[in-house]
Amino acid sequence: RSDWMIADLVPALGDKRIILASASPRRKEIFAILGLTPEVVPSTFEENLSKEGKHAWQYVEETAAGKAKQVHASLHKPADFVIGADTVVVMEGRILEKPRDAEHAFERSEE
Repeated sequence: RSDWMIADLVPALGDKRIILASASPRRKEIFAILGLTPEVVPSTFEENLSKEGKHAWQYVEETAAGKAKQVHASLHKPADFVIGADTVVVMEGRILEKPRDAEHAFERSEE
């Protein structure tokens, strides 16, 4: 089908062990909106992949996969799904990581 939405899959996920490889409260909230309560296992994946020659979506995809793989490898009990995610900002073609704090974000906006 080309018209399905992720919400259509929720009933099939209800009895699955889902791990969210992120400590992001916003990502957890998105799952809650869908009626899912994943186990939260923050990733320790080092977010330092090369950005050279990559589109933002490629960098985000590789980072999210790295987070999910790292968490998957650390589990003592298998999961049905391990979900990794990442967010970046692209400014004038540059991929920017999450700022350390509000001041760092402001400094970046002034560059």
